[in-house]
Amino acid sequence: MTFESWKSDFLSRAAAYGVSPAILTEVSPYLTTAQNSAQADMRQPEARKTLQSYIELTVSPARIAQGQAALQKHVEVFDQIEADYQVDRHVVAAIWGLESNYGSIRGDVPVISALATLAAQGRRAALFEAQLLAAFEIVTRGIKSPDQMLGSWAGAMGHTQFMPKSYIDFAVSARNGRPDIWAEDPADALVSTAHFLVCHGWVADVPWGTAAAMPGLIGGTAILFVAAKAFHVPLRQYLELTIPYLCYMHAWGRLGCFMAGCCHGAPTDSFLGVQFPADSPACQLHDVQPVHPTQLYEMGLLIVLGLTTQFKVPPLHRIWIYLIIYGTGRFFIEYLRGDNRGAISLIPPLSPSQHLAILFVIAGGCLAIRHLRLAKR
Repeated sequence: MTFESWKSDFLSRAAAYGVSPAILTEVSPYLTTAQNSAQADMRQPEARKTLQSYIELTVSPARIAQGQAALQKHVEVFDQIEADYQVDRHVVAAIWGLESNYGSIRGDVPVISALATLAAQGRRAALFEAQLLAAFEIVTRGIKSPDQMLGSWAGAMGHTQFMPKSYIDFAVSARNGRPDIWAEDPADALVSTAHFLVCHGWVADVPWGTAAAMPGLIGGTAILFVAAKAFHVPLRQYLELTIPYLCYMHAWGRLGCFMAGCCHGAPTDSFLGVQFPADSPACQLHDVQPVHPTQLYEMGLLIVLGLTTQFKVPPLHRIWIYLIIYGTGRFFIEYLRGDNRGAISLIPPLSPSQHLAILFVIAGGCLAIRHLRLAKR
């Protein structure tokens, strides 16, 4: 669909949603393409960098110093935020710094144009069309005219980069007036940010943002130990009995990953490539490129392994066969993964899962040798 076709169709739907003809006439000239928005949507650093590299990029000594100065300069507003909303001032200040560098980079892109561009692309049409309708509501209320509504390439506005719908739903005034998140004075934007957090479940004095990593393989292994302990069954015997069913459950989990679009593979031109929905992690990272369905590769491996250990392998040999076959398969599937796998510098550039897979194969090999020696005796 061309942009003009989308525009005509969207204006018709907006009229059906209740947007007045006068407002549609006023905003129509601003429903144009913003090339920077289309390009920036495909190069978002949050989707292409590791957490550590993103932090290094965004949290500089200069920005920290700016934040400390901003906390002092606007101390009364931050006092109000903590008194009225019980939101830590440092959290709100950090959001402010990350979103607009303390108000110095609020964006100069016409918001309606940016939203129209992203909606017409079709990748996340429903999201940006809803934001466009909210932008029309801002115009309808007389809060801002289309030419005054400026923001980022994605349509975010003001000191803390509120999307239009977030403004409609959550913006509040620090002084009981109409919320003005665009003003040079950041008070309304900062108070609105605290209100936004509270409306989304903020609870005072509860830890948040704590780093945690629990890959499924490690988590599943931990559960096995707990279950064996709970049922008072030796771990080896418990594994011998349950390995086929653990394979099936693991395979079911990989199917869930496939449906969610996570744990995906790298882009590929082969017939095996799958194009995931626009709002999936795979599409956000690799745009609309088909990627290897590594979730299904692993699912197939686990189903075959489960059937083999259930019907072809005596219980005594199930553990080492599982460790070797799954470890080997997982090691090579990791080379096809396209999500952020992390890295352990002991043997770069192997992923953490590949290191664990190596340990599986080594452990399986040791158990196999032990069983062979016992069989000879």
